[in-house]
Amino acid sequence: MVPAVAAQQVPFTIDADFDLGEAAAPWCRAHGADVVVRRGAVPLSLPRPESRGVAWQHAAGRTLILTPCGARFLVEGGSAMRYALDGGASLADLRLFFLGTALSVLAAQRGLLPLKASAVANGEDVHALVAMPTRGKSAWAAALAARGYPFFADDLLILDPTGLDTEARCYRCDDLKLWPKALALADCESLGPVRPTSKYRKLYAVPRRRAARVSGRLRTIVHLASFKKGDASGDRHSMHLERLSGSEKAEAVVRAALHSRSVTVAVVGRLPLFQWVMVLSRHVEMLRLTYPTVPAAFEAGVNRIAALLSAADSGAVQGCAAP
Repeated sequence: MVPAVAAQQVPFTIDADFDLGEAAAPWCRAHGADVVVRRGAVPLSLPRPESRGVAWQHAAGRTLILTPCGARFLVEGGSAMRYALDGGASLADLRLFFLGTALSVLAAQRGLLPLKASAVANGEDVHALVAMPTRGKSAWAAALAARGYPFFADDLLILDPTGLDTEARCYRCDDLKLWPKALALADCESLGPVRPTSKYRKLYAVPRRRAARVSGRLRTIVHLASFKKGDASGDRHSMHLERLSGSEKAEAVVRAALHSRSVTVAVVGRLPLFQWVMVLSRHVEMLRLTYPTVPAAFEAGVNRIAALLSAADSGAVQGCAAP
């Protein structure tokens, strides 16, 4: 595993033969980069994989990633990546999956911890939002940007675990993407479709405020958890904000915050990952906001989180009712 670099700048640089987008620009270097990404031959499978999932295989420092659009990635030793485009996969597809699963695997191979999180900034501090898929964490982060907290990251935060005893230094790399209905909800402007297909309607978007910095100190993780269908406990028209502690924090990080969980576990190893998560859970405050699936809950929830972030003493965590 390649040692991570604990620094104010990006933890590694990338020389790719395709455009990675505006947010990833600080990571890009035309010559002498730490990682080279090129189009080339990518196998359909690895010989004798040590571990595997439906869309990935890992063996001897090499990770193969398969995507539903036909793009394939082979990440090798944290320093090289090859990709192939089959079945009509486009460069837009390539960029989308590179800045998601492929980059998270690359980061894990380099001894970094990839978190699946949207985030906003407040000066040097970064506040992350995590949730299970399709729960709208990007829209929540974009809406917080309209309330004065600059947008920081959309779907991937890369955390350097080498300094977790003193600070949780994290890095952003991707642009904001929203579903059409979320644009107005989060008060954002569209930049056009993420992928040129009618089946995938997400749009690149411009938040009201965007953080200029590429790194920051991760201070808070908010787990967005809607009431489960059929859950009769509590008031279904109220929302509850609670501080997590102990094993609850570690479980929430692994279940909701870890990017590409199964392949990250395979690449990093269970013991190092467990150690990182335990240190992270000791030094980063983690909250859970449980909210009802009613239209008013979105604005009320965003306002609740904004109030929390603006409070001088964020330790006063208590339940709150949606209007």
